[in-house]
Amino acid sequence: MKTLLKKLLRFTYPRKPLYLSSRNELPHLFNARGLTGKGVELGVQKKGYFSGLILDTWKGETLYSVDAWQVFDVNISQEQQDTFYKETCESLNKYGDHSKIIRALSSDAANEFEDGSLDFVYIDAAHDYENVKKDIATWAPKVRTGGLLCGHDFFNGHQNNTFFEVKRAVCEFAKTKGAHIWVTHEPYPSWIVPL
Repeated sequence: MKTLLKKLLRFTYPRKPLYLSSRNELPHLFNARGLTGKGVELGVQKKGYFSGLILDTWKGETLYSVDAWQVFDVNISQEQQDTFYKETCESLNKYGDHSKIIRALSSDAANEFEDGSLDFVYIDAAHDYENVKKDIATWAPKVRTGGLLCGHDFFNGHQNNTFFEVKRAVCEFAKTKGAHIWVTHEPYPSWIVPL
């Protein structure tokens, strides 16, 4: 029943989605809106799982998976980060030229893209207010008019000894753009801002 409902609701994706059950629906949303050029997932970390999920369904040209794979969290060693990077390369290798991995800091990776050159950016890197705000300011200009700026963990509060303020940063950005925020219906929701 849930699968049928998802398929039925996808007819709304080209205009205004009535309901997005989870971030797994995003590739369908990108396809329905003709966002089939270049996209970025920012914050990949372990095995490139979500990049792979996008690539399995998305009809786009190239997905760039961006992560520094550096130690920012004392709970993860550099050796573990290097392992995550290697596993991501192995996992995404099967997609050939449709997948490009960039091992760099967010701001450095953004310099590789011209303004207005991307169909979407999905932000899932640092989740504190200042870093989310910085990632939005850095990457929003890279998204073309009609594209989507998206991200994960649309909430404010404590999670795994970190204080998330994703919702605060996203709401402030959307307000400056006069844009509506679409939110998925899942425990850790994703956010979508049409540009």
